[in-house]
Amino acid sequence: MTLEECLEKKLIKKDNNTFERINGSLKVSRHFLERAEGSFNIDYYDTSYLMSYNS
Repeated sequence: MTLEECLEKKLIKKDNNTFERINGSLKVSRHFLERAEGSFNIDYYDTSYLMSYNS
């Protein structure tokens, strides 16, 4: 099935706010990576791993 067919059948829809959500997601990811680095620096490796994964 092509993209156009999926759009016609309303299986998917175009999203006009994609770039706004991408920027929000990147901001959250940066936050988690900063927290992961901080956790790593104080030897909380399990927390660091989880924060990195969540980013």
